[in-house]
Amino acid sequence: MKSFLQQILMFGGVYFITSLLVSFFETLSMVLFFLFIVLLIALCIKKKFVFIEKLQTKFPKTSNYLLAFGMVEYINLIFTFVPGVIYGYKSANAMYNNEEYASNIPLYLEYFSFVHLGLLFCALLWATYKSVKKTNN
Repeated sequence: MKSFLQQILMFGGVYFITSLLVSFFETLSMVLFFLFIVLLIALCIKKKFVFIEKLQTKFPKTSNYLLAFGMVEYINLIFTFVPGVIYGYKSANAMYNNEEYASNIPLYLEYFSFVHLGLLFCALLWATYKSVKKTNN
């Protein structure tokens, strides 16, 4: 896997772990998301962060788990955040215009939560396999 892609996935894994830790504080969670987006853009411009490289070389097994969590986090952002924003915009717009708005997006998000748990389980299995398997020399 390319170094840049690994850094993006590890950065997503770090965001996944920190967002779980601060999820009870809504304001802090929003600040963390904004910081994540800004640093993600900076990573795309800069192409690598030194602290992520140090983390990869010093803790390779932990890096596997961060890669797995990062993959799940990006899938989660794409398949829940985007539809959630669209649903929220259309729902608020309909409420503003005193109209009713019916959509299947809440049902989709409910089903995707099960897919998300399955992806998380598969990612943890992959990271454990990658961390435990012996390399052939």
